[in-house]
Amino acid sequence: MEQGLANSEGLVQSVYHLLWKKADPQHSEGKTDPLYRFTFQIPDTILFTRSGHQWWYFTTTMAHADPVYNNTVRKKRSIHLNKDAMFKGLLRSCRSKSGLVAVWYSSDCSEPAGVRSTYLDPCALGEFLVSSEEREGALQVFTDPKAGSDGYVHHSMIQSVWHQPGVCLVEKRENQHVLSNTYRPLEERTQTFEGYEHARRVPMHSGGATAAVKEASDALVKHIFCVSGKQVQTITLHWKVDGKNRLQFLFCSQLQLQDRFGVSQAMSACLGATEEAVPPTPHSSTSQALSSRSKRAPKAKAWQIDVLRADFRAWQQRCPQPAGPSTVPPDPDCTRSTARGPSHSESMALSEEDRSRTV
Repeated sequence: MEQGLANSEGLVQSVYHLLWKKADPQHSEGKTDPLYRFTFQIPDTILFTRSGHQWWYFTTTMAHADPVYNNTVRKKRSIHLNKDAMFKGLLRSCRSKSGLVAVWYSSDCSEPAGVRSTYLDPCALGEFLVSSEEREGALQVFTDPKAGSDGYVHHSMIQSVWHQPGVCLVEKRENQHVLSNTYRPLEERTQTFEGYEHARRVPMHSGGATAAVKEASDALVKHIFCVSGKQVQTITLHWKVDGKNRLQFLFCSQLQLQDRFGVSQAMSACLGATEEAVPPTPHSSTSQALSSRSKRAPKAKAWQIDVLRADFRAWQQRCPQPAGPSTVPPDPDCTRSTARGPSHSESMALSEEDRSRTV
């Protein structure tokens, strides 16, 4: 599978595929692991598209005959992409004590994070898999987060917003209710960035956790450039620290790329639309574009001034000049015929002078 990389809002599925791809040696700086190990893990994640294609990505954590594959991102073969294998595989990978086994991520512009999270227990997961409804999103195994300072497990999520050139903002949100408290509705126990009435922002007291998230974000951006040749301008990533203090990558909710001039593609599109919508003024020496009203106003004003100047010269020619030593010599232009008016070059010069004073 080869997915094109482009600016995206909502769930960005192509990030999973890029993490699975191996780094191209010609883009790497020095010697790197050909399998490109990360400091974070990807839980079992199954991607669904409306066209019917499915892909299953995960991070290898168990010992293999060949230890070179340990802690690397891998993809399952198509023979495992049937409903029965998905159901059994997600149940086998789940280690949660809350009764939840999976979470469904889908794009939704009405959500604050741009992604809607639907949490599933075993019964809901079975109904989800047997449904014939066309879906597009990611089905991911659910893992319990690390217990809080009170000793109870509250659902939590970490969001990192990475900006060029390497600025990373990290924020953590934690649900106020205990995750295993079944007296509360499931939605109230699982909300983090999806809603603010049951979640709160909590400080990350551990400097190591913040540094680990920033390091993982930097590594992910670098890997995207290595395998695609495209530089990231802004990317929003969501993480979780599990009960074994391991950093897990959940999903990406925003991606903006740079063009070959170092400008984000979204900004380039905006600038291009502005230049096409407002063309530059043809008589201006600069490339500044004016609004439609300001472009029409200078032409009407210059025409009125030309008429007034011609009338004034005609009046000077008809009026007798006073005699005496203090008589001011007549303007040579006043001797010209008023019917002809000013020459074309003089009219253009006057128009340009008036336009230069027009705001």
